[in-house]
Amino acid sequence: LLISQGLTASEAQQALQGGGRLPFTKRPDIDLWSFLNQVDDPTAHDWTIPGLLESGDRVVFTAGEGGGKSTLLRQICVQTAAGIHPFTLDPMRPLRVMYLDCENSELQCRRAFHTLASRLDRDTVTGMRLYPHALGESIELASIEVEASIIERVERLEIDLLAVGPLWKLTDGNPRDDLPMKAVADALDRIPLVRGTVLAMAAHSPHASEYGRPGRPSGWSGWMRWPEFGFSIEKNGKLKPWRNGREGRDWPDRLAR
Repeated sequence: LLISQGLTASEAQQALQGGGRLPFTKRPDIDLWSFLNQVDDPTAHDWTIPGLLESGDRVVFTAGEGGGKSTLLRQICVQTAAGIHPFTLDPMRPLRVMYLDCENSELQCRRAFHTLASRLDRDTVTGMRLYPHALGESIELASIEVEASIIERVERLEIDLLAVGPLWKLTDGNPRDDLPMKAVADALDRIPLVRGTVLAMAAHSPHASEYGRPGRPSGWSGWMRWPEFGFSIEKNGKLKPWRNGREGRDWPDRLAR
């Protein structure tokens, strides 16, 4: 019945499992009793990174210049792709990861990744599915061509974790204006619909308490409400939440270099 309504076999399977990842235009119409009869396990989690991020979650890390946000993102990328939990160091399922850097050059990015990869054995590095893209310039993420290219790669490479940043370089428009940044957020929201990809983002924090909520991303105020989790990396290494998580997760209180 679901396939006859225009869904693919995989989309139909998702609908039957109550995955909630179908776009509205392809969702079947079910009555209230059918909706309530779907049994949920309140203890079940669809973990991508155990204890931290579930399928489709979004996290934004902020800091000032040189505060460590890009370093943290790269380290999370390398560790999860190598099958190492980023904070507990426990073994985990190796993830397929894409890193999209719109700030640093290929040379800078290569140096940073080389430092991390050198700590792994050669067999681990060879088997990793980590795809870095060092663009070193702004992109218009909300354009049809760029968004389609990212979604195609996420689907083809079966990306579990997409790390992107910084937020203000994902548009050619003014990052303080609502329209261009809302379009970026909408484009980012469509990426997890492909296969539940987790989004990890880096963003600059404004000077002092420019906007009244310390640590929040600079620019468009909508970023304060957008992710499931938002953290500011303080100068003392404290990981301070500016967006309170919708449920408890095992984030560390402090980082150390």
